[in-house]
Amino acid sequence: MVTEWGHMTGAAAAVDCLRRSGVTRVFGIPAIETTDLFAAFQGSPVEMILVTHESTAAQMADAHARVTGELSACVLTPGPGLTNALSGIAQARLDSSPMILLVASGSASYNPGMLPPSLDHLAGAPAWCKGVLYPEEPEEVPTTFSRAVRWAREGEPGPVLLEIPGEVQRAEGRMEGTGFRPGPRVLSDQAALALEKTSKMIKSARSVGIYAGAGCFEASGELAEMAERLQAPVACTVSGLGVLPYIHKLSVGFGPGSMGTPLCEKAFARCDLVVAIGCRMSSEIATNCLNPGSNLVHIDVEPGPGHLRPRPDVTVKAPSKLAMRVLLDRLEDKSNPGMRDLIRLEKRGLRKAIEGREEWTDVVDPVKFFRFMREVLSSEDVLVLDSGRHAFFGIGCYPVHAPRTLLAPVDYRTLGFAVPAAVAVKLAQPERRVVGCVGDGGFLLTGLELLTARRCNVAPVVVVFAEGPMDSISSVPGRVMGRESRFDLVPVNYEELAHSLDVGYIRILRDGELESGLTRALTTEAPVIVELRVSYREVAPYLKRARRVDWQNLPGAVALRLGSRLVMQQILEGA
Repeated sequence: MVTEWGHMTGAAAAVDCLRRSGVTRVFGIPAIETTDLFAAFQGSPVEMILVTHESTAAQMADAHARVTGELSACVLTPGPGLTNALSGIAQARLDSSPMILLVASGSASYNPGMLPPSLDHLAGAPAWCKGVLYPEEPEEVPTTFSRAVRWAREGEPGPVLLEIPGEVQRAEGRMEGTGFRPGPRVLSDQAALALEKTSKMIKSARSVGIYAGAGCFEASGELAEMAERLQAPVACTVSGLGVLPYIHKLSVGFGPGSMGTPLCEKAFARCDLVVAIGCRMSSEIATNCLNPGSNLVHIDVEPGPGHLRPRPDVTVKAPSKLAMRVLLDRLEDKSNPGMRDLIRLEKRGLRKAIEGREEWTDVVDPVKFFRFMREVLSSEDVLVLDSGRHAFFGIGCYPVHAPRTLLAPVDYRTLGFAVPAAVAVKLAQPERRVVGCVGDGGFLLTGLELLTARRCNVAPVVVVFAEGPMDSISSVPGRVMGRESRFDLVPVNYEELAHSLDVGYIRILRDGELESGLTRALTTEAPVIVELRVSYREVAPYLKRARRVDWQNLPGAVALRLGSRLVMQQILEGA
């Protein structure tokens, strides 16, 4: 139904559209092209968060969407502003984050000659966002915005770019809107038939395994019920960790199969049917899901290309929650003798292996760090990881107990994600404790977003894994591929840097200082930099087993799974 909003400028209409679509805060940097938009934010209930760089504006909007499950937005300028944000936008696309990218462009008469015709900043947009929309008149802003919101939310969520020219921002018109509520989700006839076939396959299977992704976050109750009725082990994608809490008796950590935790591999080795729900499917994942002679069902709102090898036996194009509700109505309870005992014993073995590690007196053991973080953080607190070797330890050694409480740049491996993401998460959920873990290289890229934390009066804890900048890069050819190269940077004095940023500073040099140092950090009512002098020395010889693996050419999620798996195996074998 069309409703009349009143007479206003295009910029005011865009800001009102954000409010009506449920967006509570927007991330951006002021520029001449955004003058009218920023003026419209004054007096609006939508909070404008000023950031230090366009790349972090996109990363913060991505993190805000991921931790809340709601639509988010950022304001960008054309040309360098948009290109600066590309890594964050691409990460959001792969994270399936519903985002509106407001690009405020200047008209030729308003800002002549800013971009030459050969540099079309929107030409590549379809490759890294779901689509591009462009209102040509101020009256078109509400309806165009409504299309953008629906596009960002429907199917697999993702970023949508909405370019608003300068003349549209400034011109006035009588606005009419159509609303922003998503349409009802219905099951197609084809999906209903596929689910009927799936229910028959489940009934005849000896043992079922479930591989769940972030698409199940809104269906965690249905997932738990389905797992319990089928007595099915549940492995998660890295992005989906927590959708079934690790403490659940059927949760086996990240997967799938031999790409997952050692527990996941053992549990799925008993399964002759794997049901993948709410996740992307690739040939690597499909191969590792399956045992010889087993079957695969893939359920997702956007199942993706059909050229996978091996192909799923059944593909269901449907939202996870709706599909599982249909299956639950048709399923009969199954027994799976020994599965719960296997999971309980394997989890106990990993816990004892971690607890039995010797104390390091010269540096910090990353295994002990993440074990301590799990002890002191509640199930609802949020841990944010960056790209780097610390993420292997975080994924492998930090059990996730609730949905949307572990964030990492999984597929695109965006270096520098953790600091801006931690600030955005703390803005979205100030009552929760938020810890961002980042290597020195990542911190050098985006650490100045702690200024945004100060300005907004939020207090995330940022733990810098100080092993020497770019050391994780130099270690790959040197320790895994058998050739040496160095990427040394000038050492950083984090204490002086923290002082210049007017944030707290804590140094932790060895295992024995973990409890006191992290307790101080988590109880400080201000942003804190924790310099963690860490070593990955035990993993280096272990990674030599993977010398034949071309790590650089692995997809991001695959590399993260394999690295985390190697860490866990090394811990278990060293026990």
